[in-house]
Amino acid sequence: MTIKIVQVVNNTCETVRYENLQSGYSVQVKPKDPKKWENNDWIPCSDYHEDTVPTKSSGKYIRITVGDKVPFKLSDDRWTFSFVDYPDGDTREGNERRLGTFEGGEKLVLRVDGLENLDKVQVATTIYKVDESLGAGHVTASVLSSLATAVSLVLMAVFL
Repeated sequence: MTIKIVQVVNNTCETVRYENLQSGYSVQVKPKDPKKWENNDWIPCSDYHEDTVPTKSSGKYIRITVGDKVPFKLSDDRWTFSFVDYPDGDTREGNERRLGTFEGGEKLVLRVDGLENLDKVQVATTIYKVDESLGAGHVTASVLSSLATAVSLVLMAVFL
């Protein structure tokens, strides 16, 4: 069984681009309104769409780009996510992390956050497992924690 991303949530000040190089599905999610940063109001998200995560062995992946920065890659490595980011901007060599444990068939939400760290802003991604009993729909910041269980968190060395 496959793992599927059903929604992309953008909690950054940049546009997030999601492109699955296997299925051809792509979406852009606008940045969060700066007026809503303080109280973690509504976070922009994509429409609900079941997009199968490519297996690492296929050579295909999901390319996620925040603003105009170097993208990072996401793929399924035997029911574990493979995240690859490029902290120095050189796309020939990246840092790979394997996170999460899945049984297959899970539907997941990918959330991208901008995190301030001293004098720079980094990107963090969180994967949430969707609770199917609540049905499909939009995920907002106020209900995100009750809708899903966080299964992995990755701090990416992508600077905004």
